[in-house]
Amino acid sequence: MVVKNEMKLEIKSQTVNISFGRAVVAAFISQLDPIVPEVEDISTAVSEAITNAIVHGYKGDPNGIIRIMVRLLAGNQVEIIVEDYGVGISDLAAARQFGKTSQPEERIGIGFNLMEQCMDEVILGTSSKDNGSRLKTSGFMQFFRQGLGLGKKIGKKTGLDGPGTRVTMRKRLQPAQV
Repeated sequence: MVVKNEMKLEIKSQTVNISFGRAVVAAFISQLDPIVPEVEDISTAVSEAITNAIVHGYKGDPNGIIRIMVRLLAGNQVEIIVEDYGVGISDLAAARQFGKTSQPEERIGIGFNLMEQCMDEVILGTSSKDNGSRLKTSGFMQFFRQGLGLGKKIGKKTGLDGPGTRVTMRKRLQPAQV
């Protein structure tokens, strides 16, 4: 998998950042000259992943951190990773079922299904307090946070190593028309 270009973004888990994250990803993938339906699909999938992190991962806590990484790969492919360090998902199979949600009174539970409809591949990784596993930050994000001094301001425990969810989505774009 040859990476032609990549970008990383870290945003707070606030609903106002959903449209920002989606716009940044759309702008970044524009260098591959995608057609409008491809941009719409990718933007929708990114919006759903960010929304899930805010609503289910952080349970509405506006101080959580969401990371978005986008890689432009050889063969006109896009890989997008959206990760949070919220509560994680205790039952992946149930979370992927159409209409299932951790907040049935407020949500309709179609986020993962919508992501799967929009993208060629969706890989869901999670850890939770229930299973005792931990989702680790990428080396870049640890370096990035230390460079900003966030580790020192927050203390040694930044809340980034622990439960969480990582959604990896891939899509092959149509070849650019010349």
